[in-house]
Amino acid sequence: MSSVDFTEEMKGYVTLGETDFKKGEKQGKKDGTFLMFHLTIATDDIDLFMLDRTREAEAKGWIEAEVFGGKRPVERGVFNLFVDTADPGLKNMLYRLWFSDGAGNPLTLTGFKVIKHDAALDMWSDTTTLYTRILKGHVEAKEDEAAEIVAAGVITIWLKDFAKQLTTFSAHGGGPAEQAEALAKFGKLFMGELWDIYGPHRRRYTPDALEPRTAKRELRLPEAEVHTATTSDNVDLRLTRYNGGAKGPVILAPGFGTSTLAVNTDTVDTNFTEYLFERGYDVWLLDYRSSPLLPSASTQYTVDDIATRDWPAAIETVKAGAGASDVQVVAHCVGSMSLNMGLAAGVKGVRSFVSSQVALTPKVVPLVRIKAAMRLASLLRFVGTKTLTSDFHGDEMADRVLDKAMRLYPTKEKCTSPVCRRILFLYGEVFRHDQLNEATHQAVHQMFGVANLTFFKHMSRITAK
Repeated sequence: MSSVDFTEEMKGYVTLGETDFKKGEKQGKKDGTFLMFHLTIATDDIDLFMLDRTREAEAKGWIEAEVFGGKRPVERGVFNLFVDTADPGLKNMLYRLWFSDGAGNPLTLTGFKVIKHDAALDMWSDTTTLYTRILKGHVEAKEDEAAEIVAAGVITIWLKDFAKQLTTFSAHGGGPAEQAEALAKFGKLFMGELWDIYGPHRRRYTPDALEPRTAKRELRLPEAEVHTATTSDNVDLRLTRYNGGAKGPVILAPGFGTSTLAVNTDTVDTNFTEYLFERGYDVWLLDYRSSPLLPSASTQYTVDDIATRDWPAAIETVKAGAGASDVQVVAHCVGSMSLNMGLAAGVKGVRSFVSSQVALTPKVVPLVRIKAAMRLASLLRFVGTKTLTSDFHGDEMADRVLDKAMRLYPTKEKCTSPVCRRILFLYGEVFRHDQLNEATHQAVHQMFGVANLTFFKHMSRITAK
């Protein structure tokens, strides 16, 4: 038998003597009658919990509110996940916490979340908003109607607390395999219920995220020379050469999980490869092991592998092919960071280097630090996931469920494309939509692809320092 538990914090405002939730919240903010709870919620048997939706999970922890005597222990608590109602499109999450105020008077916190699809982007607010009342006495559910209401209001999960909550899920009982299975079952239960509420009957998806582009311009480049560079661990990289003259040779390297199409696209009037070629440069496009054009993109590796294996192999291949003693490099994001790491580790043969966006020590925005602290990559690896992808298939239920969840990701770069939402979740705001023409926006899904979770574990350790 395996069980699952997690920790949850919710914070908000209530008003004494009020019975209406919204009025209690509004007045409570004015009066400063803050209330919060900190709970560890635990199922006794995950299999029974999945089979019986009326089965209660145990809630332990504390409630804090100055009007009730400060921090007070929860004497007994229960939680119900996704309780059915008369409306098949509506479910409730229920909380009932017995405690006593500072004077020893028994009280009960009751609360419910309303899980119902009634607005375009309401899943976040539904699952993080608890309509709360404080009742006089230790009250059972069947006694609610007759109970005296002491206070009412609304409490919510704050974003930073939600990020922390995601790191607290754990399983107990059995061995590691049974525990991993228990976590997977709970996740499947949670996402499956959300799918019933917010799923495909709410919105139609095209089979693919973006239709293939039909109008393409001819590149102003000769037929390419394609070279293979084999690394010390026998990974084959791709180098695509356009020899425009005696300048260089110059290697162009894109970001992680991105192919060299990013610097050689036909969606702009002049791409970077054409620009350098037309000015007399011998241009080499490097698809290192994370390129979605290569089979290696689906394997497990770290930034160190790119730095100490891919770059030496690429540099030596270009030097030999061009008959040069050294190379120039323009590298972007992880392409840049990994070369900086390689140079620090002793990689030779680089004459000059333009480092784009990221150098040796990445500086990340707070949201990326939160993602790193949550250790999502480690959690996903623990439950058996090895890779993520920016690809979206609208005819697959799992992709549609995940897309719904990704709509909650906080960003200024709002977009209707599921592919863009996936890229945003994986890498952050790596491009600005107002800088993309429509043709480039349509082609984005061709530039990105699969990414491995070992890499993200490594990056989480780097960015967390």
